[in-house]
Amino acid sequence: MMSTFAILILLPYLILVLFFYRGFIDGYIGYALNRSSEKKRKKDTTLLDRLFFRRFRDVIPKSILYPYYFFLLIYPVVSIICLVFYLVVPEQGVELAESLSRMLLKINVIYFIAIDILFWQAEPGWKYERWYKRIKRNKRRKK
Repeated sequence: MMSTFAILILLPYLILVLFFYRGFIDGYIGYALNRSSEKKRKKDTTLLDRLFFRRFRDVIPKSILYPYYFFLLIYPVVSIICLVFYLVVPEQGVELAESLSRMLLKINVIYFIAIDILFWQAEPGWKYERWYKRIKRNKRRKK
């Protein structure tokens, strides 16, 4: 019963983590690009483009994008590992599922706190300009 709880808690927490990271990354995209270029890039995007931020890889810093990819990959892998161990060896599968789910929860809480501390501001949202600069585009010159 406890391992089923440990496995089932990973899915809602994955959804919560993805919403948090996607909100953080979308906020950075809004900070780095102006409104019209953001709309042009978001136009005609597929689900995979939105999930993996394919059209914004040149804009998003790797220090923001790699943790997103890490957690996008690690949650399904850990869930499958927990499920396989639970089906093969139920007694040890329970312990493994509990320890892996606790480890993932601790890593995420530490990462959430680090993001909140590093990008904190009194108003709603994050203060990206503390660590990242805006992308400056070449302006058109009048002839």
